[in-house]
Parts: sequence; C-alpha cells; structure tokens
Amino acid sequence: MSKIEELRKYLLEANIINKEELYFISVSHFNENLYEINGNGMEFLVLTDEEADNTVVEEIEQSLWAFNTDFILEHSIFDYDDISRKIIKAIAGLYEDGNEAMKKIIDNFEVFVEEAIESDGRGHFISQYDGNEIETENYFIYRMN
Repeated sequence: MSKIEELRKYLLEANIINKEELYFISVSHFNENLYEINGNGMEFLVLTDEEADNTVVEEIEQSLWAFNTDFILEHSIFDYDDISRKIIKAIAGLYEDGNEAMKKIIDNFEVFVEEAIESDGRGHFISQYDGNEIETENYFIYRMN
C-alpha cells in the first residue's frame, strides 16, 4: 500500500476526515512525504521507519538548544556542576544559534539521540502538532498541524 493510501485509511478509521475528504489529500510542494488535507489546513508526514530515524536525528540536531539542561549535562564533556550548568544555559540562551556549540559539548551524539528517543519517542521530536507517532502497516504517520 502506498503512503497516501495508508494515510487515507488511517484518517478515515480514526474519524479525522470523512469519505468526501479522502480525495482532497495532496502531496505538499515542499516535501514529498508531507500530505495536505485541502480545505482544512491539516498536514501529515508519512515516513518509512528509516526515513523517520533520519528525520528524528535532524530534528534533534536542530533543537539541541531546547533540551533540558540536566539531560545535556549528563551527555556532555563537562563535569556535573554549577559552572557547567551555567555554560549550557548560556548556550541554550542563543536558541537555534547555539545548536552547533551544544553539539560540540555532547560527548557521544549517537548515544544522546538514542537516549532522547528512548525517553520521549520519535513523535515528540517529529510531530509539531501533538508529539504522537502513529504506526500503520508499513509507515509512521505524524500530524504536523
């Protein structure tokens, strides 16, 4: 089953759309995995497991500044003390501009990502709407708005 077919099936079964709206789903011009429900503004990202794994790494990398200070500190090259906490908070205060600096102080980025996903799930980082990940037969669906 294709991505759009599985999305249609999920949306209908979950009573998110009605049968008439099934044919008003289109692929976004910005992302081939993003589907728009024309007329109501809803968007859903539909990914394979591998695509979701790649996407979550990108999303985590772009939001390092927003992570809990203690979580960063636990995975950093710094000692677990007040000075290190202040440094991390200062970097976080740079918002998106602090992402590169934050990544450099993380001891093992791969482990960091694994533990972040284990703690919060992929949906937390991918879904901008509700943080949920819906698993279908072949794909993972994320509501984006």
